[in-house]
Amino acid sequence: MASPSSPVPVTIIAGSFGSGKTTLCNQLLETCAAARASVAVISHRFAEEYACQPVVIDQSHCNLVEEVFDYGSGCLCCTPGGELNQMLNNMIMWGEHYDHVLVRAGPAADPLLFADAVQRSSAYRISGLVTVVNSSMLSYPEQLTYGASFDQLQAADVLLLRLEKADGEVEALQQLQDICQAKGISTPIRLWRHGTAIDSEFLLNCRPDDREYTCKPSSLVPNLMASHDTNFKAIQMVENGIVSLQATQQWAVSLLRQGFIVRLKALLPVRIEGDMWMLLINATRGQAMGLSVVKEAPTQVFMGDLQTLVLRKVEAADATKPLCRLFLLLGPPMAKGLGDMDDLVKCMPSSVDLADDFASLLVD
Repeated sequence: MASPSSPVPVTIIAGSFGSGKTTLCNQLLETCAAARASVAVISHRFAEEYACQPVVIDQSHCNLVEEVFDYGSGCLCCTPGGELNQMLNNMIMWGEHYDHVLVRAGPAADPLLFADAVQRSSAYRISGLVTVVNSSMLSYPEQLTYGASFDQLQAADVLLLRLEKADGEVEALQQLQDICQAKGISTPIRLWRHGTAIDSEFLLNCRPDDREYTCKPSSLVPNLMASHDTNFKAIQMVENGIVSLQATQQWAVSLLRQGFIVRLKALLPVRIEGDMWMLLINATRGQAMGLSVVKEAPTQVFMGDLQTLVLRKVEAADATKPLCRLFLLLGPPMAKGLGDMDDLVKCMPSSVDLADDFASLLVD
């Protein structure tokens, strides 16, 4: 545990879409809770995502959960007022002391931006930067070595390869090693086998003694010069109505097959044998789509600017009636031979086209 006079250790967790950042965060929290350590968690995600999913951090094992939101393309320069810096400083100003801070970076973010924010205060020190790589992503090497995903590989103190299946770990490890070697990355790789515990103590403190965290110059100037990954587009849809269960399942499968959907989350009212249920969809490109039907939707908590942002999009909707909520993250397909990147970006469906397509699913 950190003494009140020493800098608070901060572990940064990075990784692409659906890699397992939240799962890792919750496992690290279990370790800290067992050691009776007080922990604060700061989670970063797309603002549009807020209407579809509540906080999934296990709050029973931490003392504070805060969120910063990306209003642009994955970087902190798009957050209002430099929220991360403000939150870290407020903890000190309010006299709050934690033994450890976990920062869960967004999937389209350069984690060195977060490292830079932490280093701006002498009250904190970075104890490690972990990048989670899901083995399913190895089928898309172009995506792993492009944009924010490549930044995350380069920035890591350790790469945590998450294995979804019990077999194939030798092949997966070799694939990731080959990808890293081709790009001149020599970061150590640890395996995270499905259903097994991880070396939490090591991951919380994996920073090498000689490690320095340096942002790219273009990432240090808010808004004016920061480099954004404009190939990704986040869309939020909120609309009154009830959807057809079978038609919606077919629509989601068809949409994912087009290759433009990187992430899809949805909470959709459905009627089954006269009763109202909620269809939950959670899909990430390259992974099996998660579908479940529940009686009650997860509780939504609106706060601060997010309430204004969400309600502004649904001012024509009636909150007392069934409400469909969707978050979609679009990006160009990553398979080889499909064409020039700029042309693929131009072919991405528009928010209007997606909204019109979804409206055809409404039955009430």
